[in-house]
Amino acid sequence: MSEIDAEDDVSTVMRFLSVAAIVAGVAALSVYPWAVKNFSGREIGTYRVYDGGRFPVAVAILGESDAPVRVMVDVVAVAPLPEMSAPLMVPVEASTRGRVVFSKALRPREVATSERNLEVPDPLARHIAGLIPKVEPGIYSFAIGSQGISGTGVRSVDIVLRGGVMEISQRVRPLGFFLAAAGLAGIAIALARGHRRTTKAKPPAPRWGRDADKS
Repeated sequence: MSEIDAEDDVSTVMRFLSVAAIVAGVAALSVYPWAVKNFSGREIGTYRVYDGGRFPVAVAILGESDAPVRVMVDVVAVAPLPEMSAPLMVPVEASTRGRVVFSKALRPREVATSERNLEVPDPLARHIAGLIPKVEPGIYSFAIGSQGISGTGVRSVDIVLRGGVMEISQRVRPLGFFLAAAGLAGIAIALARGHRRTTKAKPPAPRWGRDADKS
C-alpha cells in the first residue's frame, strides 16, 4: 500500500468518526431532552380541567412510586393558537391536603400545534408545565384559572400526568457540545489532510519546454 493510499484510509476513517461525533452531539443536545420530556415514565392519566366554559376540578390519587410526576397541558382550540388575536394564558395549579404543590402560568400559543387524531381535527398544543419532584401519597387536585381562557376559542384543556419520569442529566449538554465541536474539528483536519495530499500528488512542473516552471 502506497503512502497516498494509507493517507486516504486515515482521512476516510477520520471523516466517518467526525460525522458520527457530530450526530451524537446533536442527539445529546436536542433528541435526548425531547425524548426524556415526552416519552420517559408512564402515563398516570388524562384529566379534563376545561370543557366549553366549565372548569371541573380534576382529582388524581398519587403514590410515592409515581414521583417525579411530569405535568403536561393539552389545549384544543377551534383555530391554531398562534393565529389567535387574543392572548391566552393558562394558570395551572395542583394541591394536596390544602397545600399548593405546583403552580405554573403557561402560554400555549407559543407551542407548535399538532393533530390529536383524525376524529378530533381541532389543533392541539401540548405544553410541558413542569415536575412535581416529590409525592406524598394522597389525593391531588388539579385546576386551571378562568382568566385568559374564556372567549378565546379554546374548546377544551386537559391535564396529562406521567409518573416515574427521568430528569434530564446536566452532564449531557456539555458532552453534546464537546462531541459536536470535536466532530467539526475532525472534519477540518481531514479536509486539510486531503488538501496536502492533493498538493503532494500533483507532479512537479517540467523545468524545460513551454510548460516549464518559470520561478
